[in-house]
Amino acid sequence: MKCKTTAITLLVLLTALCVLSLGIGVGTVGCTGQKARDTVGVQALGLALTGVLADAEHGVTSIPAGDRPAAYTQLFAYKAAVESKDRRRVVGEAVAAWPTVKSMALTGIAARLSSQEIGAGVAESLRERVKQTEIVLYKVAVE
Repeated sequence: MKCKTTAITLLVLLTALCVLSLGIGVGTVGCTGQKARDTVGVQALGLALTGVLADAEHGVTSIPAGDRPAAYTQLFAYKAAVESKDRRRVVGEAVAAWPTVKSMALTGIAARLSSQEIGAGVAESLRERVKQTEIVLYKVAVE
């Protein structure tokens, strides 16, 4: 079931990326590009949020205890910004928190792989979700 959910999330992220790519940079559809960034991209980030945060939280548990509060602060900031569905908050807060979220998600995926909780194929799929989330996040941030 987790693989199916991950596959669906990746499909949604890729679809959002395609929609965003079509609307950005074309003068006659500039409003369409803005609307896509404000809706489709932010919604795609929301769909990927649960999985990315689960991986990131797993990553936080594998770093030194003294570093965890700062990491959790960034995860909570990212979550709040994406859940707000407000593009301005996503651009201002989620983009700023993303480097920590990404790092913790990749650390969590690596920890789960090394403990054999997941296999190499699932790990690759989860890393792809992180990659696609980053692409959509930065497309949303483009003005």
